[in-house]
Amino acid sequence: MAATPRARRAAQDIGPNPFAQVEGFGNMATSLAAASQAYMNAVGKCQGEICSFVTKRLTNDLEHGRKLAECKDWHQAAAIQQQWLSQAVEDYVSEGQKLMQMTTQAATTGPDTR
Repeated sequence: MAATPRARRAAQDIGPNPFAQVEGFGNMATSLAAASQAYMNAVGKCQGEICSFVTKRLTNDLEHGRKLAECKDWHQAAAIQQQWLSQAVEDYVSEGQKLMQMTTQAATTGPDTR
């Protein structure tokens, strides 16, 4: 079946390579894939760090409960509670700083697109 004059004009308007407008698509797709991989690596590292932190805190909390159960008086219990709270605050601040460093590093280094 022969092409209509209108179809021939439309083909001529496109030019010899109809995909010339999207030649950069391969580079863009490669960059997007590398960025996605870098993001998933960063998320995985952060999740691993958070899991380690939660494990440490739960272990400390269990130990705290054991020490409280062994207290002989309220003064001893108050001292143990104060130590636990001080350690918990220190742990959370330290963990927050560590996660901030990890996310800052991931955001500033970007994916390796070589």
